[in-house]
Amino acid sequence: MELKGEVALVTGAGSGLGAAIARELAAAGARVWVSDVRAEAAERTVAAIAEDGGSASPLPLDVGDPVAVQAAVASVREQDGPVDVLVNNAGFDVCTPVEHQTPEQAQRVVATNLLGPMYLVANTYPSMLERNHGYVVNTLSTAARRVWTEASAYAASKHGLRAYTTALFKEAQRDCKQRHGSIGVGVTGLIPGGMATPFVTDRFPDADLTKLQQPATVARALMTVFATWPDSVVPELAVLPPGESSW
Repeated sequence: MELKGEVALVTGAGSGLGAAIARELAAAGARVWVSDVRAEAAERTVAAIAEDGGSASPLPLDVGDPVAVQAAVASVREQDGPVDVLVNNAGFDVCTPVEHQTPEQAQRVVATNLLGPMYLVANTYPSMLERNHGYVVNTLSTAARRVWTEASAYAASKHGLRAYTTALFKEAQRDCKQRHGSIGVGVTGLIPGGMATPFVTDRFPDADLTKLQQPATVARALMTVFATWPDSVVPELAVLPPGESSW
């Protein structure tokens, strides 16, 4: 598929699924801004994209900081134009029972997983709406459909993000001008099942890797969503390994 000329911003793109999505977008011709709270990780993804012949720039960013988000989006706009494709993928979790969870831990989980996407949408979606052109992808989780122990804040943040994504989808349906049957701004909630990424393996070192899927597989599946745009939109996409037990 072709995304040549589109400006894409992917958060949490220093590794795992975010890096895989950034590489797929670049391969499709987008100019990708690789955002991560870890500057060195963002640089590694940029280097990998450059080796593949794609266009990418690093964007160190803590998505939970609204002032930093506003400044980062303004910087992208000044250097490269308005964001056409936003992928909110940054995520954080603390595996601890409720009684041991600190306010600081809960705040960081919610700020990264829920408030961060809201801040980024607030700074990019108005331009998309004005131009009647753009796409927002929010990475959810199977935790947006169910819960498990030692992940209360994470599940709460992902349930909230799923609700926010659905509301944004409905507003885009209502507010975007329909042109020849097409919708100008698309919104998708991406639900990836278990993946062989540091986000999973660092938290669950005993995880059975044979039951996990590769992030590149999920990234390729996401690209089919862009292939339908702007004639159709996919409000939610679940990509699961065959043995996913949480579905």
